[in-house]
Amino acid sequence: DVAYVDFKTSNSPALDLVARAISLRATDIHIDPDEPDLYRIRMRIDGIIAPYCSLDRSVAEHLIHQCLTLAKVGHADPFRPR
Repeated sequence: DVAYVDFKTSNSPALDLVARAISLRATDIHIDPDEPDLYRIRMRIDGIIAPYCSLDRSVAEHLIHQCLTLAKVGHADPFRPR
């Protein structure tokens, strides 16, 4: 089943990030560990991966968890969708 979400009424940081990526015409969102307590968010825009922002580890891990949940991907085996 396909679910459509109104990004304007969502309180989800993951959906907010996707909405921002869409507004920037980004095709990819990369969430990468950068330092022990810092994650780097980058977006591919017009074929170039550009830095977007940095997040504290706890915030980034929550964001990743939300993305996996929204995508219906299992947390134990992220390479196999539910």
